[in-house]
Formats: sequence, C-alpha cells, structure tokens
Amino acid sequence: MRLLVTPPPPSSPDQIACADPVECRRICGNPSGCYNIAYPLLVVNILPTGLRGVMMAALLSALMSSLTSIFNSSSTIFTLDIYRLLYQRIKLLGRALNC
Repeated sequence: MRLLVTPPPPSSPDQIACADPVECRRICGNPSGCYNIAYPLLVVNILPTGLRGVMMAALLSALMSSLTSIFNSSSTIFTLDIYRLLYQRIKLLGRALNC
C-alpha cells in the first residue's frame, strides 16, 4: 500500500512567512505575520482526505476537553463561593420568617 503525499503549492510559504507588512495584511489581515494560518494550510494542502478528518476530530476533541475542564472549574467556583453564601442567607431568612 502506497501513500502519496504531495508538497504544498509554491505560494504557501509566501503566505505563511511573508516579510512585508503590507503583503501580510493583504493575505491574512495581520501585519506582523500569517503564523495563525500555517496549520490549516498544511492540513489542507498536504494531508490526504481521510487524515484531514482524523486531524479535525483530534482538534475538536482537544477543544471539547479544554471546555469541559473550564466548565467543571467554574461550577466548582460557583458551588463553593456563590451558592454557599446564598444558601446561608436563604437559611437565615427562612428562620426569621418562621419565628
């Protein structure tokens, strides 16, 4: 079984490593460089179709893992800091109203 990997078109290095701020702004909208489009260009131009899907699945699973940890830590902060304060105040209000 052979795997054919073709090199990227000749314009890709110029798009990623542009030296002229005007040219960089024209290509990607950032005058300091187009480093943020390097990975997507490499995935689109070099990888075969099946591996593109695998790379997208890996990227999305890493994103979902990061979001899960953020949601978990924010729910812990809410439970330990905010809910505890509110629960104590509601409990005191309920005691005052039952007297």
